Amino acid sequence: MATATRAPATAIAQHLRQPGVLDADRHPALPHPGHGLPQRTRHLRQQVPAGTPGRRPGGAALAHRRCRPGRHAAGGATGQSPGHSHGHQAGPGCAGPGAVPALAGDGATAGAAHPRRGTGRLEHRRADAVADGRSAGPLQERGRSGAQGRLSGHLLRRAETRAVGRRPASQRRPGADRHRLGHPLDAGTASGPRGADADWPLRPSVAGLLAGAAHALAPAPTPLTRLRDARRRRAATSMTLSAPLIPRRLLQGNPSRLQAQISPDGSRLSFLAPVDGVLNLWLAPVATPEQALALTRDRQRGIRQYGWTPSGRQLWYLQDQGGNEDFQLHVVDLDEGQVRNLTPFPGTQVRLIGLSRRYPEQALVAINRRDRRWHDVFRLDLRSGELALVLENNSYALFLADDELRLRLAAKATADGGMEVHVPEDGERWRALFRVGAEDVVTTKPLAMGPAAESTAYFLDSRGRDTAAAVAIDLISGERSLLGEHPAADVLELLVNPISLRPEACRSDHLAPEWLVIGASLNEDLARLAAHATGGDFQILSRSADDGRWIVAFSSDTQPGQYALYERDSGNIRPLFVARPELEGWPLAPMRSLTLRARDGLPLVSYLTLPADTALDAAGRPRNPLPMVLLVHGGPWARYHYGYNAEHQFYASRGYAVLAVNFRGSTGFGKAFVNAGNHEWGGKMHDDLVDAAHWAVGAGIAQRERIAIMGGSYGGYAALVGLSFTPDLFACGIDIVGPSNLETLLGCFPPYWGAIFEQFALRTGDPRTEDGRQLLRERSPLHRAEAIRKPLLIAQGANDVRVTRQESDQIVAAMKGNDQPVTYVLYPDEGHGFGRAENRLSFMALTEAFLARFMGGACEPLGDALDGSSLQVLEGAEWIPGLGGPRQA
Repeated sequence: MATATRAPATAIAQHLRQPGVLDADRHPALPHPGHGLPQRTRHLRQQVPAGTPGRRPGGAALAHRRCRPGRHAAGGATGQSPGHSHGHQAGPGCAGPGAVPALAGDGATAGAAHPRRGTGRLEHRRADAVADGRSAGPLQERGRSGAQGRLSGHLLRRAETRAVGRRPASQRRPGADRHRLGHPLDAGTASGPRGADADWPLRPSVAGLLAGAAHALAPAPTPLTRLRDARRRRAATSMTLSAPLIPRRLLQGNPSRLQAQISPDGSRLSFLAPVDGVLNLWLAPVATPEQALALTRDRQRGIRQYGWTPSGRQLWYLQDQGGNEDFQLHVVDLDEGQVRNLTPFPGTQVRLIGLSRRYPEQALVAINRRDRRWHDVFRLDLRSGELALVLENNSYALFLADDELRLRLAAKATADGGMEVHVPEDGERWRALFRVGAEDVVTTKPLAMGPAAESTAYFLDSRGRDTAAAVAIDLISGERSLLGEHPAADVLELLVNPISLRPEACRSDHLAPEWLVIGASLNEDLARLAAHATGGDFQILSRSADDGRWIVAFSSDTQPGQYALYERDSGNIRPLFVARPELEGWPLAPMRSLTLRARDGLPLVSYLTLPADTALDAAGRPRNPLPMVLLVHGGPWARYHYGYNAEHQFYASRGYAVLAVNFRGSTGFGKAFVNAGNHEWGGKMHDDLVDAAHWAVGAGIAQRERIAIMGGSYGGYAALVGLSFTPDLFACGIDIVGPSNLETLLGCFPPYWGAIFEQFALRTGDPRTEDGRQLLRERSPLHRAEAIRKPLLIAQGANDVRVTRQESDQIVAAMKGNDQPVTYVLYPDEGHGFGRAENRLSFMALTEAFLARFMGGACEPLGDALDGSSLQVLEGAEWIPGLGGPRQA
């Protein structure tokens, strides 16, 4: 096997899918519950990133008033009904994403949390000074000339109102009216706290953070007294940015088009786009994408995961009902124009294991119809729908098949939290090939099979090393051959040739993505694409059967996504469409990569976004500290990535600094970093977030009294921990489908999660032992609910099978009993995240109104944002300006 080499080319990048956000990244050694295909390979089933659409505002400016405590301005309709979008799923065991409401089209590939983008480099660049924390200089930019090229010099100014509309041409960023990619910012040299407070002079104590606050000085104030004082402070410090506020529908509504794929013969183009506000499948000639026709007419949650069958005569997609994750496999017959559900079995979940050009009208699927705990394997006829049993499964959590659609590998969980890899032998018998210890199980997993004639599988493997490398493993002897590695980060993805089924490149992501070429077959292609990206990143989404035509998405931190057709023979790159064309001309904010230091010295790769019109000093920092939103990803076995992020843009547009931290336990930075989070839910994992908040205050980025903590799934749990474990640090919190009681969380997993229960027991606490139960109780926010003093907004999907409604109900009940300020909203047609655009837009409207009241930022009036959503306000409507009394759908 040829080992990886780094081709001499400029920045390129790519991200994996990620769920909505919770997907394969969330479950160690397991596929996403929606399907069984490996998540980190690209060949027959290409993963597509999330594009990015939007809508250009009309000619008339829309008046938007900053939300004031106790009132909300009327009017200010956005001029368009909320659309539909790809949901973001995340949760315990899920990637982060967490379940924060974001579109896959906004930087996550079909099925992920959060964007996987950045300034990748074919050649390796280590940024040792930043990683080692040796420098504490100004924030700097990556890959561009001049200081702070994308941040305007407008000062923040306090005002009661602000105009919302398209920015005058004289105030737009240079080049804002062209579809151009921005230059990502450098990782900077700002290092965070290296140890105790004495080692970081700028870091104040927790008590000092809120010294002087009215509620901190008042004698034994009640929650209502604190909120009245907070309202007075917010009113006194209300602010308005000089840049226009970007309407929420442009950032959080459906993309106009996303997830483009090319047909096997290279003549047709498929993609997702709204039909009456719901994402559906479309088809167009690749030469004339504007002549697209809608193939499906879904009226509910829309389509999220789809692909071509090898015959080119069908498209397949997986879909559940109301977010219940009981995915069923549908096909669209292009000849007849029919849409058929091939697995119409209520209460079951289907996973797609494999497709093959050798059997273009067949698929290998796994279905848990016989036993909800285990997925049996079937060969499925894609034309007739006939199922033939291949394996009755009572122990395996994951399978790989070769291009003959034969099972060649299976993985099962072990009692110690590890994994055992088995291979078939003598017909129906299986034998153990090797064992993966608990310390390696998150960073070791199968990715793809080689050709059927060979006994080779491709893995990510951290055994005997810290970072996960790409390796080839002989399925007879178990011998390993190194394909590619990175000294500071895990390999995350493998690019596999659709003809030879052999790996051609792999990707890692430290501060920014890097491609490692395996052999030399893609050197010229990747160099061309990197040159076209002009400092941004790109992603290879789909390849024709002859590998002559590729669909590529280009993006940057300030460009959501541009899709193009790449023809390998000529080297021609032809633009197809832009995912969010209506964002063109709006002032998007650049993202900065930072490496902070936890109190024990652990490096924390983080990403900072400041409002586009922030006035900076000579060191590249805000002249005046800003209110800040601290985002926490879900999983927690997932991570944040550099690149376009709709959440960052949304909150930055409202005047907030936005900081996203890869705390210990996050993936991508080696197994030691992952395992440093064992038994640290609510412990050192939270300390990392606290240290990041202290760094932001000490660096002059964040205002001490105005830091909000929020996230989905594990991120929602972190928000609850933030308000209950460190009640004086944060001004407010937002919890989206987050667990409040770790004991009930582990007791309510869906039946098919039994295979990974040992992982949770190992990393959170074992509920079968007294010590484990005590740890789980100690780290559960429910048992410290009485300490919560700051306003809390909780959102829950009624059909969530990962973090059930009980988790939100019980902490709301505890807070209500103590007369504490909480707003609780329920979406009866959602699961672990928001799949419907109406629901996502309604919640983001509540979020910005909530933050405006308690953080003092700007917000767009609610207007008609709640129309069409299933929102039910169960508690605390009075805390959301403009919401009024309790609202039932």
